[in-house]
Amino acid sequence: MESESFVSASYAEDRDATGEPRAAYAAALGVLETSDLAQLAQAIVARLADRGVSFGTEPFVVDPVPRLLAGAEWDRLAAGLAQRARALNRFLLDAYGPQEIVAAGVIPAATIAEAEGFEPDLAGSLPGYCAPAAVIGFDVVRDASGEFLVLEDNLRTPSGIAYALAARDALTHALPAGFPTPRPIDPIAYELLDRVMRAAAPAPGAAPCIVVLTDGPDNVAYYEHAEAAER
Repeated sequence: MESESFVSASYAEDRDATGEPRAAYAAALGVLETSDLAQLAQAIVARLADRGVSFGTEPFVVDPVPRLLAGAEWDRLAAGLAQRARALNRFLLDAYGPQEIVAAGVIPAATIAEAEGFEPDLAGSLPGYCAPAAVIGFDVVRDASGEFLVLEDNLRTPSGIAYALAARDALTHALPAGFPTPRPIDPIAYELLDRVMRAAAPAPGAAPCIVVLTDGPDNVAYYEHAEAAER
């Protein structure tokens, strides 16, 4: 009974409540109906292996049926996440600065000072010319009505950009003709990453030396470390 309750309360990405394919999935499902899904999955595995994509010592597994978002839906989500990123960075600048949010009675000073990730040595030291959290990983889910919700904000050690791009590459390469064409995200994703790193340099307009620190091949995300450094 619990599993039935969970399924009934979840959101079906591909079909609406009547069982009809959603707009973004209509063409995709038609193409997949005539495809060999086992062969498609093997092609994706081979593509990822050829590119050296792994998660530690394990292969990086990608579902051969991608999640699709219509352009207008993605634009709304992207705008919301950008607003959330600005708000989080404003909070960090305030928490390590004047703490106006404490003076306004919104958050007690102890909540900030006793937070697990709070670094008291950084108080008053964050530069105001750039975002202290230059890269943020948002864990996004849908509720039963289809609304997007942020499950978690990852600001300290966000990861996944290289894996997202690797998954997109493998799917785009392997999916049969007639599948909806996605918006390009590579190389612009790495160009944006490079831009935000350079914006954090102490001397505006300088040519900084950007270094990716890693603890080596034993780290499960080492593929991402190496790929980001090369790009």
